[in-house]
Amino acid sequence: MLQTLLGWFFGSDYRLKVIQKRGGKVGHKVNYFTMYMPHSEEAPYLSIGNYTTISNNVHFIFHDGSIGPLINRNPAFILKNVFVKKGGAITIGNHVFIGHSSIILPGVHIGDYSVIGAGSVVTKDIPSYEVWGGVPARKLPLK
Repeated sequence: MLQTLLGWFFGSDYRLKVIQKRGGKVGHKVNYFTMYMPHSEEAPYLSIGNYTTISNNVHFIFHDGSIGPLINRNPAFILKNVFVKKGGAITIGNHVFIGHSSIILPGVHIGDYSVIGAGSVVTKDIPSYEVWGGVPARKLPLK
């Protein structure tokens, strides 16, 4: 919480340093306008390339939020041995632009020079040099 408030006050460079300190990989000249700060457990799964811009209110989802018997001590979960976990690293290439309020889901790789439209939900890998948008994100035709 304190680091989020400090990130809001000190700006993009401070937030990127916190991500690096937590184990994330950040390239040169990255513009990180979002206030989203991955937790210490999640940051090592984030890699941002050089000259990338991440707009405001972008969120990175590193796992499906499922719970299992090791985390939840509820007897109903322990008896049924419910443990479903899907997660993965998020890799963002060089010279990428991610639009306002986009959501990047686990295991996604965004190629170099790609553009993600505002409000998109990225569910699968995006090749280099393409423009994607929508919910779920799909390739947009260039006219």
